[in-house]
Amino acid sequence: MKLNKRLTSVEALGLAINREREASLLYKHMSGKIKNPLVKRKIIELAREESHHAKLLTDIYSRETGENPQRMKTAFYSGKIAELNKLGIEKLIRFAISKEKEAAKFYRENAKLFKDQSGRFMFEYLSGFEKGHQISLEEELKAIKRFPEWMDKEDILRATHIGP
Repeated sequence: MKLNKRLTSVEALGLAINREREASLLYKHMSGKIKNPLVKRKIIELAREESHHAKLLTDIYSRETGENPQRMKTAFYSGKIAELNKLGIEKLIRFAISKEKEAAKFYRENAKLFKDQSGRFMFEYLSGFEKGHQISLEEELKAIKRFPEWMDKEDILRATHIGP
């Protein structure tokens, strides 16, 4: 998403809320395609974190404006989910990585819109969180490269050989 240099802090909050909601939905969708219980839990946790971020931002938005933020149409609400359904898990992870990079940049660049220290800090903090999500997903890509069946193993202990 291109950044509009004329965003207000309230507009940035609204966009951030919708980004977080969409990220949560993406991870919930992804978790349904993963059989490996370790990775599935990790992706479900990412969905939970993104949902928590949306709640934090919604609370700030409501406190600042006295209103609830409106939902913007997102890929999940505008019918683009069918396109994502066609992607294999590796491509979905790559897509999610690109979205996490965008989110980290969005938060970092828009933190300066806030006149108050707490708003700036929250966006800077979330930028770091999104960077962490990106790194976590990059590790899953590495695992797929080394062990292509990584996402499809329901019983990971049987898939792992320990010993001579």
